[in-house]
Amino acid sequence: MATKIIHKKSSVAGSVPSSSDLQPGELAINLADRIIYSKDTNGIVLSLTAVEINDLSDVDTYSSAPVESNVLTWNDTDQVWEPRGVPTAINVSLGTWVLGSSTTAGWAVSESGGTLRFRYGTALAMSLDQYGNIEIPGDLYADQGSIGGVTDATIGTGEWGYHDNGTNFYFQYESNNLIRLTSDGDLYVSGFFESDATLSGTVSTSYYFTNDAARVEITTDGDLRITNDITTTTS
Repeated sequence: MATKIIHKKSSVAGSVPSSSDLQPGELAINLADRIIYSKDTNGIVLSLTAVEINDLSDVDTYSSAPVESNVLTWNDTDQVWEPRGVPTAINVSLGTWVLGSSTTAGWAVSESGGTLRFRYGTALAMSLDQYGNIEIPGDLYADQGSIGGVTDATIGTGEWGYHDNGTNFYFQYESNNLIRLTSDGDLYVSGFFESDATLSGTVSTSYYFTNDAARVEITTDGDLRITNDITTTTS
């Protein structure tokens, strides 16, 4: 006759076996909670049942229900992960921040006092102020056709992005690099420069730098339009 095996069990909600209740590998079942427990060789009681994300102590998807393409973002004030939409580049508020590092062999982008600064290591490669003035210490090369370089494969159809490839910093639309800034401050643009231009500020296929209004626009053709002046060979 077959031997009937009955595991340790409880019908009390929330009841969890203690380490002394189990041998390593032995099973216990909470029938009310539908959770299976066991113990490892270190004496730690383990839950062997999948846990819903909402049941985790540091995740809150009740206050804000997740929708398509949301990601979990850490809320340091409430100490929980919350679902939030990924901001598109046109809607990002820069504030005062630094992207990257200030090492001698890396790119960093920082904002302070209304001016964006692109640095390679400690050297300033380009600055862009809140009025649309661009200053670079190197040379300008317009209408370059293809900028070349390695593109970022994660940037998909209809998307803008920026990335670096060693000593070059790129602005990319879909699979095309449209602007290249070198660590020496040379600026290559696949289209044309339009200084002191009037910017639309509303075209979804363009990439904008804004303050209270659009100040710089990069079009999908690689044209660089700015509301003020370009100055080269600056310190």
